[in-house]
Amino acid sequence: MCGGSDDSGGTVPSTRRIGTSGLPVSRRPAAGCSLEPLIDGAQALPRLAAELRKARSQVHLAGWFMSPDFAPVREPVRVELRTLLAELAERVPVRVLLWAGSPLSLCRPDRQDVAADERSDQ
Repeated sequence: MCGGSDDSGGTVPSTRRIGTSGLPVSRRPAAGCSLEPLIDGAQALPRLAAELRKARSQVHLAGWFMSPDFAPVREPVRVELRTLLAELAERVPVRVLLWAGSPLSLCRPDRQDVAADERSDQ
């Protein structure tokens, strides 16, 4: 990665370090932005639900699988994804983009599982 300049006209050093994921570590967040790593679902999912509840104009979710029964918040009160998105849809547009299962067969459901479900529904 190469260096660049920040808003103050100074230079931002390039980085060649490798993060724990094996991917290059990028530059610091841009001025006015922040970054807070959330390590696992117990920490990240309730935070995601809280941030979604703050939506002011729209919500877009994308992924290869979502279950309406999934509960990103479990304590103190269980909140399922269907309930959270329904509440949001009362005040802002909510769009969900899903594609036909994981492209990797080691993840379930994969595309063959989805295709089999579609055939059994017909």
